[in-house]
Amino acid sequence: MGRVANGSGGWTNYSRFLTEALSNFVHMDRYLTDVSPLPQLIAVLFLAASGILLLYAVYERTCFSLWELIAVIPLGLNPYFLECISYKYDAPYMALSILGAILPFLYKKKNGAVWICASAIGSIIVCTTYQASAGIYPMIVILLMFRMWCRKESVKRIGIFCLQSAAGFCLGMAFFKLFWILLVFALAVGFLWTAVRSSGRNRIFSAALAAISLFLMGIICFGIYPALGKTLFAPRAMYGFGVLIALLGGCAVEDCGGTLFRAPSFLLSLAFFVFALTYGNALYSQKEYTDFRIQMVIEDMNDMELFLSEEPVVVQITGMIGYSPVIRNMPQNYNILNRLIPITFQGGWWWGQAGFYQYYDLKNVTGDPSVDLTTYDLPVLEEHMYHVIWGKDTYILIELK
Repeated sequence: MGRVANGSGGWTNYSRFLTEALSNFVHMDRYLTDVSPLPQLIAVLFLAASGILLLYAVYERTCFSLWELIAVIPLGLNPYFLECISYKYDAPYMALSILGAILPFLYKKKNGAVWICASAIGSIIVCTTYQASAGIYPMIVILLMFRMWCRKESVKRIGIFCLQSAAGFCLGMAFFKLFWILLVFALAVGFLWTAVRSSGRNRIFSAALAAISLFLMGIICFGIYPALGKTLFAPRAMYGFGVLIALLGGCAVEDCGGTLFRAPSFLLSLAFFVFALTYGNALYSQKEYTDFRIQMVIEDMNDMELFLSEEPVVVQITGMIGYSPVIRNMPQNYNILNRLIPITFQGGWWWGQAGFYQYYDLKNVTGDPSVDLTTYDLPVLEEHMYHVIWGKDTYILIELK
């Protein structure tokens, strides 16, 4: 009902980024109108394809009996997945997660690298659509290993298939969990590979020297801060890491390394670009939230007779407003926003009070750091869902919630 009413998506929680992107395509707009039964039809199509591919993966043939087709009907027509189908907006992407878990098995007879890559891609599709399907791929792998054993295939071959499957699955999961970190790692590998390929000197010596160079650049990318007595770990002091990434990317895509490492370089740049937009909007959201909370306090102060006289009133702030609900509701992938965005309305930090004291021309409001009003026995003057105002005589303590 909510999505029909306001056309919202909002699947980025739990990192369902592919769902969010594909929904704009299915509905042909960022405003998601009700286009049912199209989503359900797409979901049924995905489920039908998943069933056929599952039979192909298990039987390793393309002709199936009627009974074999009937046997896979519970894949989608079961009481649990019926709830997924009833979600008229989510259904296609829930079904796509099943298809994403099965698709890699089209490539299990290819060479090991292709099989691993296909498994990783399938795992990423699952994780970015609906993560409840994460157990499907391992289930199929276990069944196929058992069938290989029943066919008296060698333990070595079964073991290789198991290790390659696990490598692909774990690679996809790691990429999902550590997206941009893995891309940086890929660029580091690209730097080493390109350096060795393009070097006019002994390749073994070149590889060793390239690794040493990479290590030294990693150490000094933060300048001399690590050697200082008072080290600054704020993000604004760590941008040398971005320069290191740029150097690695520039070398990784140079000449012969270009084709292989363009993808991680592009994806990393795209990820940072999107995050920059997220950061800008988060800053704006936090500013609006801060202004709102300050104005709520000032409105309550305006109603107090104490502030109508010309006598200075000592006002202190304790507690903090925290982050805007918009930021708190963002997925865990954006935890770095907690380091990037300051809380500029709080007690105990001058920069968290400057806006309150200096932006609103509060003529008879003053601060007195020589007293600590949190230790005073002050009565409650005003109490709201956002703050409590304590006060007596010319002393006011504002406790932020």
